[in-house]
Amino acid sequence: MRRRVLVAIMTVTTIVVLLFAVPLGFVLERLLDERSVFALEHRVDLVARNIDLTDTTDLPDASEFPIGPEQFALYDPKGARITGEGPDKIAVADFEADLQNRTREMGPNLVSTLPVMSGETLLGYVRGQRSLATIDAATKQAFALLISGILCVLVIGWLIARRLARTIAVSTQVLRGAAVRLGDGDFITEAPTTGIMELDEVSRALATTAHQLGELIDREQAFSADVSHQLRTPIAGLRTALETELAFPRDDHQTIVRESLEDVERFEQTVNDILAFARSERNSSATTVDVTEAVRDIHHRWSSKFVSVGRSLTFDSGTAHFHAIGNQQLFSQALDALVDNALKHGAGPTTLSVEADDCAVTIQVRNSQTAGRATELDADLAGGPGNSATTGLGLALCRRLVNAQNGRLLVELHQPNPTVRIVLLQV
Repeated sequence: MRRRVLVAIMTVTTIVVLLFAVPLGFVLERLLDERSVFALEHRVDLVARNIDLTDTTDLPDASEFPIGPEQFALYDPKGARITGEGPDKIAVADFEADLQNRTREMGPNLVSTLPVMSGETLLGYVRGQRSLATIDAATKQAFALLISGILCVLVIGWLIARRLARTIAVSTQVLRGAAVRLGDGDFITEAPTTGIMELDEVSRALATTAHQLGELIDREQAFSADVSHQLRTPIAGLRTALETELAFPRDDHQTIVRESLEDVERFEQTVNDILAFARSERNSSATTVDVTEAVRDIHHRWSSKFVSVGRSLTFDSGTAHFHAIGNQQLFSQALDALVDNALKHGAGPTTLSVEADDCAVTIQVRNSQTAGRATELDADLAGGPGNSATTGLGLALCRRLVNAQNGRLLVELHQPNPTVRIVLLQV
């Protein structure tokens, strides 16, 4: 790739330089020719101004002509040479109709002839010549400088093209490596800065994509772990109920079917709620939560499970109804996870209570004691090695659910009566 970029840049540079250099060469040659003609005519004009041909007895000699690469000569009105270097005779017929300076190439020289006038009287001619070889030498020198400039431009262009090609090639290889790592599951991709705006934009887009994919994978993994935690106990309960029905069948066989369908509906609702949370579909849609009704429903569903293990779950609802800002489904899932933890890892009676002040509503789950697993509960809350994906403890899940509703989860695991509180903003 580096070679292709270098060849492409140098090809474009060479074409552009030639497109400018070739016309410039023609223009330069014409300007130099015109400059030579103008310089010769100017020198001839100076000679004509500085000599006096009116006194034929005192004509100037060659020593009075200016010193330089030009050669000058004086001629009488008939074209015969009086003094200076030049041919003995010049043709004056060309000046009879128009007494103007005439410049032309004659053999190896550039010749300029100027009539000298006194009023309307022709006194003679001043003739100057300059070797075309000296003019060509000056032209060649100018072309040499032009070609040197072209070569310098091409060398500079090659150096710049080489550096740019190396930068593009290395940056492309870095982007390729980042894309390969992204395909291998490495979602921590930093955006390398190359100084090339387009490549930097691609790099930033790749980093953004990697970050989004990483968040998506994390959400899907969290969804799998959360669903596993939330469904493990209900599925075990459903299995026990079905096995009990097989061992001790009741007269009405539809009873177990209806109860199982209710459990399946709760399973489906649980999956939908957690999936919506994992995909961040409900995080920004805060509504009103009927806290009292939600806690009463949790108490109704879990009371029988506590009784089956010789424990009690109490809830003193009173007459007050409390409402908070949050999401009804997410709140129910969070409270469900706390009661499940209390059943699995607590001991003795468990109490549900709801309190409210001017700003917040607090839902409290209190155990009379723990079953000696406070260390695992701490690890689960921190999302560490003992998280819900491995131990079945749901405090980490509960914290995410509560935080999604702009609430707080307060945990006191090492108190005589371990307590977990959910605090939501009051409506």
